[in-house]
Amino acid sequence: MTTGTDSNGHMIEGYAYLATTSGHDCKTTAETKTILAAVKDCADWQHKHGAIMGCCVLSHGGTWEGHLRLTSQPNKYPAHAVNCD
Repeated sequence: MTTGTDSNGHMIEGYAYLATTSGHDCKTTAETKTILAAVKDCADWQHKHGAIMGCCVLSHGGTWEGHLRLTSQPNKYPAHAVNCD
């Protein structure tokens, strides 16, 4: 389980996650800080909308795609079962 913070700095989000990548060349030109900001935005959006589980697809041009599957109830909805389609 991982925790994140909302924009006010309160630790209120808790998600189990599964991160995967796809593409024939899994290199990206995105900086680490850019990817981390996208991950935070994904978790913040899910929390704001009361999502129990969801997936965010990350891309930065080219062939690289990241898939971040999040679930707040991993015993009932495991991260590997979250659909990214």
